[in-house]
Amino acid sequence: YQLIDFGRFNGLVGLKALKTRKPENFEFVTDDFGNLLEDGVAQNGKRLPADRFVIWPYRRLFNNFYGNSDLREAYRAWWLKEQILRFMVVTLERYGEPITLFKYKGRIQPETKLQLENFIKGLQSKSGMILPEDIAHFFESPKVNTSEAYIPALNLTDTHIRIALLMPGLLGMSAEKAIGSLARSST
Repeated sequence: YQLIDFGRFNGLVGLKALKTRKPENFEFVTDDFGNLLEDGVAQNGKRLPADRFVIWPYRRLFNNFYGNSDLREAYRAWWLKEQILRFMVVTLERYGEPITLFKYKGRIQPETKLQLENFIKGLQSKSGMILPEDIAHFFESPKVNTSEAYIPALNLTDTHIRIALLMPGLLGMSAEKAIGSLARSST
């Protein structure tokens, strides 16, 4: 605290400094009934007087001095989006290049089968091989829109995250259609 020596509040006592700290560094010591003790603010094991602190827990529930984050509502959609992205990457990796298939009629010699298996294991974009006439080789590609199946789910999770953060629509933060924005603003 300090004595104010200028302006409208001249002669009064005011705050000299208000210093903020990370809330993770503090612990709260309460009595058996959940009331904060006079020296109930602890930092690094040292107890400090509670009246020297402005304790304002955001969204406090059931005497929780730590409060609750707004991001709790967005967590489920964020977690789901992470999982969808992982599956999408696996799909793109698996189906990014065509799958190599070999078809043959009748029996195949064990040496030839081993050579084909080794060829598949070491397959790269500039690989080549010579095959007998009785073995057919071709590439099987997945449907073109295989990875696009994930896009609607990702857009939905983006919308849920936007709503959880109380962000209005049509700001470009999610994949909502911007059709009719002038009509919406006029209404």
